[in-house]
Amino acid sequence: MRGPAENFLMLRAFGAPPIIASLEFSGAGNVLNAILDPILIFFFGLGISGAAAATVISEYVNNVTLLASSYSQGNYEQARLITYRIGLGTGITLSVILFFGFGSFSSLFTTDLEVLGVARSGILFLAGTQPVNALAFVIDGLYHGVSDYGYAAYSTMLVGLVSSMFLLVAAPELGLPGVWAGLFLFMTMRVLAGTWR
Repeated sequence: MRGPAENFLMLRAFGAPPIIASLEFSGAGNVLNAILDPILIFFFGLGISGAAAATVISEYVNNVTLLASSYSQGNYEQARLITYRIGLGTGITLSVILFFGFGSFSSLFTTDLEVLGVARSGILFLAGTQPVNALAFVIDGLYHGVSDYGYAAYSTMLVGLVSSMFLLVAAPELGLPGVWAGLFLFMTMRVLAGTWR
């Protein structure tokens, strides 16, 4: 009994970020959870993992519904906070998937040990930076969603200019780690530019 419980809680932990927001608005998510539970548990045969997945999916639906409600009521600060939570939760989930799934994913493309070594350094870096990457994309989407294209364009151009100058210096000196550092700088600056506004 302990094994299935630990498996459920481990998978269920991916849904922690949207829990706070979902406490405020949970109707649509509860209905979806009630529909997805039997489908994932019995039809797809996922058992307790299906219940965890249904709960996580439902919590994200709750947040998207709350986001739409907050925005339509003019509560932009609440909409912004929900957007950040969704982005951070998505980024953390992607980090865990990339970190633990590297072996499975990489074997689909190559068995060459040298290529796998280079790919591992990139994937581990990518896994570690996913929360920042997801926030950057979500914040960009927020500005596009509210039709603030001007700020999105100018801030992206400025951030691109600064990170490109860094890449021109770092890549020749540091090689591939310099390229990864430049990409991380670019994404971090996008998050900072998006939250600064």
